[in-house]
Order: sequence, then C-alpha cells, then structure tokens
Amino acid sequence: MSQKTKSLFFSALTFCLGFAVIFSVTSNLSPERDPASVHQKMNALAGLSNEELQKELKRTIKITPVDNGAEKAILFEGFSSNLCQKYPEVELEFFAEGVSVAGEPTLMKIKAPCLPAQDPAEMAAIRLPVSQILAEKPRDAEFSFTGFNGKVSFQRSADEWPKTWILKKVEFKNNQNANKVVDLKGVSSFEETPVVLEF
Repeated sequence: MSQKTKSLFFSALTFCLGFAVIFSVTSNLSPERDPASVHQKMNALAGLSNEELQKELKRTIKITPVDNGAEKAILFEGFSSNLCQKYPEVELEFFAEGVSVAGEPTLMKIKAPCLPAQDPAEMAAIRLPVSQILAEKPRDAEFSFTGFNGKVSFQRSADEWPKTWILKKVEFKNNQNANKVVDLKGVSSFEETPVVLEF
C-alpha cells in the first residue's frame, strides 16, 4: 500500500471517528420533549388541590348520549388512566333538579370501576343505561344492569323518575379510605354552567 493511500485511509478514518463523537455529544445534549398531547393525558389527580380538581373536572367532564339516548356516556377527557392504579373506583353523585322529598333533593349515585379506555393512557367513560333505569319503578334501591359494570342507587325517590340531574360530587375511591372527594355544589363555575345529565 502506497504512502498516499495510507494517508487518505487514516484521514478518512479520523474524520469518521470525529464526526461520530460530535454527533454522540450533541444528541445527548438536546433535551427530549414530550408532545403536549402526552402531557395532557398524564394529568393525574395526585398533588392537585381541591380547587385545581374542580377546574380540571369543569374542563374535562362531558356527558353525551349513546345509542340514540338509550344510554349516556360520562367522559373524563384528558384524565390519565394512571389515577385508576391509586383510585380503582369512581362514584358520581347527582341531585334531581326541582325534585325533593320531605324538603331534601332526590339523589342518584353511580359507582363504577376506574378503567383505562381504548387509548390506555386515558380513563374510560362511564356508561349509564338510561332506558333500563326508566323501565324500573321509581324507588329507593341499588340497581345493577346487564352490560353495565357499575351500580346505580337512588335516595328519596319520588313517584316518577326525574328527567334532569345535576352533578354534585365526584369521588375517586380506594381501599385505604384515602379518597379524593370533589364537591361541586356551591362552586360558582359549576353553578353558572352545571354538568347536566338528562334522562
């Protein structure tokens, strides 16, 4: 091998090694950033104050009709399913608008497991079988329905099922009784535009 060929070979080798070192250093220095959508999905309850939780619920909770209104879906858009590891059960409490028995409002409580959605980073919707409830005689009782993995209970029921229910409280529950309770009654933003469930 000639002296000129050796020089070219070592020059090329030195250039490649130097390029590899520079590339390695700069790639380690550049910060890795999560997309905004990932940050939004990782919005967990841990460490949030009651006021912050109220704001998050106001921003994320939605109620939509399913199957031509035969069911309702209660969505927690943006809440991370990570919270289900700490709080395996969710309880929502609604009061009937304009309906009371002995001066106290009629209440509906929905208890359901906290589960991941199809996108495992997000919390699954809670489905409520409205048509099956309306087929029952109004009474104080706890109901379990086919195809619904939660329970619905009523207190101070009147002669007819109320048509409009206002969300009053959301409780994320665990086995250690270290529950997160978010009481929405009296919160001005919820009083102005309440979360409403229509039968």
